[in-house]
Order: sequence, then structure tokens, then C-alpha cells
Amino acid sequence: MAARRSRKYAGGRITLTPAWKHLSGGCHLNRAIDELVENAGFRIERLDRGYMRGPKPMTFMYEGRARPQ
Repeated sequence: MAARRSRKYAGGRITLTPAWKHLSGGCHLNRAIDELVENAGFRIERLDRGYMRGPKPMTFMYEGRARPQ
């Protein structure tokens, strides 16, 4: 679990989310995916986090594996 989301871009994520989710098939820029997965009853086995190339508010990615608890 390397990178953490930058708080510096939190305002941008909040501002952009309504338009972004419409353009990107429902993607929300301001959701903490790891918390949602765990709160849904899954145990995270592996989670990689980090930024892709591009504008920081829109490029934070999660990739991992989770199993039901």
C-alpha cells in the first residue's frame, strides 16, 4: 500500500465528481475504495494505490484483491 491520496487535491475531486461521473460511466473521484470494500464485508488481501499519468485529481487508482470475510 504505497501512495495515499493527496489532500491537496480533495477540493478538486469534490468539485469535479458530478461532471466526471457522468462522463466516465459513474466513476466517483472522491470515494475511498478500500473503505467501501471493507465495509461491504470483504477482507483486502492486496491493495496497490497510486497515481497514473495525468491530472492528479482524476488519476488516483486502486488495484488489488479482496475476499469475503
